Amino acid sequence: MTDPRWLDGSRDPVAAELRRALDEAKQRASDDVALRRIWGKVAYVEPEVRHPRWFWFAGGVACSAMLTMLVVMLWPRSTGID
Repeated sequence: MTDPRWLDGSRDPVAAELRRALDEAKQRASDDVALRRIWGKVAYVEPEVRHPRWFWFAGGVACSAMLTMLVVMLWPRSTGID
C-alpha cells in the first residue's frame, strides 16, 4: 500500500478528512462477515460443464459427413476427352 505520510500536516480539508478516515480504519478489526464473503468468492469454483456422450458422437458424425462431402465435391471428374 502507498505511504500515507504525504497527508501529515496538510492544510487541505479533504486531505485532513482522508487522514482521519485512514487512522480510523487502522483501529478497526476485520469484520468476520466481510472476511467470509471474500473467502467465499475466492474459494468458489465454477462447476465444470460436461456434455453427454451422444453430443461428441453427433459432432464426430457431422465432421465425417462434411469431410466426405468435401472430398466428393473436389474429386477430379473425367472430362470425356480421351
